[in-house]
Amino acid sequence: MGRNSDLINVGGQKAFPSEIESVLLNCSVVGDCIVYGEKNPITGMHVACDILLNKNTENKDISTLRAIIKNHCKNHLDTYKIPVRINFIDHSKISDRFKKIRKREV
Repeated sequence: MGRNSDLINVGGQKAFPSEIESVLLNCSVVGDCIVYGEKNPITGMHVACDILLNKNTENKDISTLRAIIKNHCKNHLDTYKIPVRINFIDHSKISDRFKKIRKREV
């Protein structure tokens, strides 16, 4: 159950959250991130992420930050793996076993 629920199926293409997270963590404005799938009426699912920003990015505009993250993903990921929804969070969601808590929408 655990591995299947982590897999994001975007129109028949498979995306692993851990792969996308590793690319996002290399972006200069990202401190931590959680990647998960959300329902989409056309493709079945799309990629979404929650981003915890670095401390040095407090003065930047939200739309500028989203553009920086999307451009970084375009350079390192296939198109279907680029997050469609980017949410900014104040703290990481980690379980008692020190694993990232991902939203699960089936």
